[in-house]
Amino acid sequence: MSAWQPITGEINRKVLVTNNLEGRNANGQMSHIWRVDMVHKTDEPEGPFMAFDDSDRRIWGLTHYAEIPA
Repeated sequence: MSAWQPITGEINRKVLVTNNLEGRNANGQMSHIWRVDMVHKTDEPEGPFMAFDDSDRRIWGLTHYAEIPA
């Protein structure tokens, strides 16, 4: 079972998010992963879910989240 779950609504805690489950870097490791404080629902065309990264840049088109490992 994958740790990644579909985003179905706003998330009000720190989680890992992705907008591309299939994205890989040159080493074959998963890329397109961010740690965010919360996930917001939006009506924007890039949506339906977005978040801000640590640099306050918007991350659009989020599809999945995973809990941050302890």
